[in-house]
Amino acid sequence: MYGPDAVAVLRSEGRAPRRARLASLTSHALSYTTGDDHLAVGSGLFWRNAVHVAPTGKIQRVDAVQGPWQRRLRLASVVIHLAGGHPLVARHRHAAEAAAIADNLRTRSTPTPCPGASTPLADQAAEAG
Repeated sequence: MYGPDAVAVLRSEGRAPRRARLASLTSHALSYTTGDDHLAVGSGLFWRNAVHVAPTGKIQRVDAVQGPWQRRLRLASVVIHLAGGHPLVARHRHAAEAAAIADNLRTRSTPTPCPGASTPLADQAAEAG
């Protein structure tokens, strides 16, 4: 993503806290934002900023992880594993915020079953009952 949309993502309210600069010397622009059907993670140093956008439908797994430096600074990162691609990482968030982001993405990425669709477990229960 380039242009004004990328700048808006990098300057969104999902910016990392100031103490995140102590955890990473190479990333000064850390941001995260979600839309109705997508999420965007921004990172970079000075003019070398990158924004990675992915649809929420491609999310396979979401983890909130903490390294030793992050634990000391009360920070955590959210790792978003996508289908058919590399994981996106929202680095150095407040620990409570990272847990909330992970829970939000888990609920948004959980597929809803189609009405009237049968599953093997439902078919076995109907046959047994």
